[in-house]
Amino acid sequence: MSFVLDSSAAIAWLLREADHDRADALIRGLGEGAAIAPALIFLEMANAMISAERQKRIDRAECEALIRLAARMPLQTVEFGPSILAPLGSLCLDHGLTTYDAAYLLLALREGLPLATLDRRLALAARARGVALALPLV
Repeated sequence: MSFVLDSSAAIAWLLREADHDRADALIRGLGEGAAIAPALIFLEMANAMISAERQKRIDRAECEALIRLAARMPLQTVEFGPSILAPLGSLCLDHGLTTYDAAYLLLALREGLPLATLDRRLALAARARGVALALPLV
């Protein structure tokens, strides 16, 4: 199954957070080309690992190992240019999303793919826009 992977699911899996189990099967089953994401996902994942290290939730060696693991995730990435600003802004204003979260929803809308997210607000916005969810809403 192809889907758009958002950073909340990837980060929960990498850091083995509370929602790790929900994301585990989905991410472990990633094959080449199965998941796509805005290219910013790698920046978000690295930032989450660095923040976890700064908060002393993980040590530096684990942080660096997790960043390397994130870099190897078999994701097809999409770069966005300025042409997405208007539709992105509309999604943000309509659903109270950050521009980062709206980028995942916009990609799912454009590609006609389900969205894998653990972010409740983003999941609700996806549902409101008729986008299927690859992970059940809890």
